[in-house]
Amino acid sequence: MSDPVTVALIGVFTSAIPSCMAAFFAYRAAKHAARSVLISRHTEENTNHMKDELVALTAKSSHAEGFLEGRAESSK
Repeated sequence: MSDPVTVALIGVFTSAIPSCMAAFFAYRAAKHAARSVLISRHTEENTNHMKDELVALTAKSSHAEGFLEGRAESSK
């Protein structure tokens, strides 16, 4: 090969390799971001259910406390 052809090939490879690497890493980042969104949605659903359970348990215990206080006052 002649020198200009060698220089041209080196130029093509030195610009193609970083471009391919950048495309690969961009693909991986997009894939990771999509997975992170799914995980965060799943976590949000789980914590919302936990919050609902906590509110229900608090309501039950408050009702029971009030009921016991009412019985204690009525028996005095």
